[in-house]
Amino acid sequence: MDKLPRRAAITAAICSALAMPLLTPLAATADPCGGNGSAGAFGWFGGGGQNTNPADGPDSTGNNAKSNIVEWLTGPKSKQASGLAIGGTDLGIMWDNGVKGPSHKVLVMFGDTFSCTGDGNHRSNVMFRSPDANLSDGMAIPGSAFGYAQGGAPIDLGGGSARKMIDSLPTNAPEITVIPTAGIAINDGVQVVNYMSVQAWGQPGYWTTNYSALAVSYDNGETFTSVPRTMRTNDGGNQNFQMGAFVKKDGYIYSFGTPQGRQGSAYVSRVSEPRVFELEQYEYWNGQSWVSGDASAATPVMRGPIAEMSVAWNDYLKKFISLTYADGSIQLRTADVPEGPWSDPRSILDDGQLPGGFYGPFIHPWSSGPDLYYTLSLWSTYNVLLMHTRLDGQ
Repeated sequence: MDKLPRRAAITAAICSALAMPLLTPLAATADPCGGNGSAGAFGWFGGGGQNTNPADGPDSTGNNAKSNIVEWLTGPKSKQASGLAIGGTDLGIMWDNGVKGPSHKVLVMFGDTFSCTGDGNHRSNVMFRSPDANLSDGMAIPGSAFGYAQGGAPIDLGGGSARKMIDSLPTNAPEITVIPTAGIAINDGVQVVNYMSVQAWGQPGYWTTNYSALAVSYDNGETFTSVPRTMRTNDGGNQNFQMGAFVKKDGYIYSFGTPQGRQGSAYVSRVSEPRVFELEQYEYWNGQSWVSGDASAATPVMRGPIAEMSVAWNDYLKKFISLTYADGSIQLRTADVPEGPWSDPRSILDDGQLPGGFYGPFIHPWSSGPDLYYTLSLWSTYNVLLMHTRLDGQ
């Protein structure tokens, strides 16, 4: 549903901020919300961070980690977003599409998206596809054409804008947007996205969801359909699975969950890959064993606050890793198995190195060796960066 007021004014504020180079500081009032200092009704995950733009790129942190900006992935300074009406967006959830051969790609799903013209052309979510495995110089996105499932982005028939990918399920609850939170491929090329239905935005870091659910695509992300039987209403044990992260191990999909907002802990469930759409088949980790069919049995595997998160197996560390934002930094945790125990968090990038209020670190699935690539949203410009961190010494 589209209930976003004052869109033209907000769009002008976004585009004013986005027109500036990355390394040029902006006034603190040049934020995506037109200077009101809050995400308010606009469905952006930001807020609660610093509201300035980066004067310098990040250099290094403790733990012998080196971090740097690779490129703008979205916005007017991005070559990937050119012609797709993506003036401002966030997130950048990435997963391998599971297809062998020349169609092998990484899919990238973004959240609330606006153009820099007219009324802002709001779309709750849009998507990129990329075959690029050499990430050191950026993430190339091929050209797009309507209905072409190997193109860089699914687009509208008329103007060529990147189009909304996921529609919500029919309910009587008020809804302002539909936000993707995780993606994974099953059965050699069926795409599955976890999303949340947002009822209202509150103070920075707080929002109210109606439910989370899965959407499926059988055409490499060209079209998605929500699956009604996967709806998790925001109550009972399911309230801890409103946002998600996926990872595979030994024939299972491990589905991590957090509550609405950025204040909760992280929980984990698992399901046999072919049965991912059958909620009654999920098992939940209670700290000692797996409990079938009862989301309320799940206990935290990572103590909060846990914000938007991603999880992946890392060949270099020979461990599962997770990234999230908390306490002013991007935090990395490691574990031998998805249910943990997970290590204490280690900072790989902090607010002082990259001002602007960042959030949403999503791991690129083709990261290799000590080079960890991930997307990162910057609140002050409301767009997405491709980042790189060296894991030497982690």
